[in-house]
Amino acid sequence: MKLVPSLVVLLASLLAVPSAMARGPRDGYRPPPPPRSELRDDYRDLKKLEGLLRDYDREMSRPRRDRIQRLDDQVLHLVRRELKETKQEIRQDLRNGDRREARAGQRVERHVRDVAEDYRRLKGRVDRRSLSQKRDMISELMRIARHEVRRG
Repeated sequence: MKLVPSLVVLLASLLAVPSAMARGPRDGYRPPPPPRSELRDDYRDLKKLEGLLRDYDREMSRPRRDRIQRLDDQVLHLVRRELKETKQEIRQDLRNGDRREARAGQRVERHVRDVAEDYRRLKGRVDRRSLSQKRDMISELMRIARHEVRRG
């Protein structure tokens, strides 16, 4: 008769598994908080972009090609570093089995990559229209960075 209690335990555990699986990610899903280093990196990137935008605004009044080129290089360097960090975060999310966060990271990566490609096309140009477009792109990168800081 000792078999009956074991059978009850087995049946109870089998019935519990599907209900736990049915809850899925929608029911109260919260991704694990990112490591503090990621938050610091996102905040640092945001502050760096804010500083670059201030420098860009200063240069727009009387643009000099050498200064604009330097700012362009700084923006593109920051974007390359951010893309590298984002790829690492996506890989980490996938290793942790967090596909939702990985997909969110991939969307951010695509968006940043698109902005960077547009920015590269205008690199070194100092006409008013190009400067205005580059400024808008820096603002968009700041918007993305702010979203990442708030999300983290």
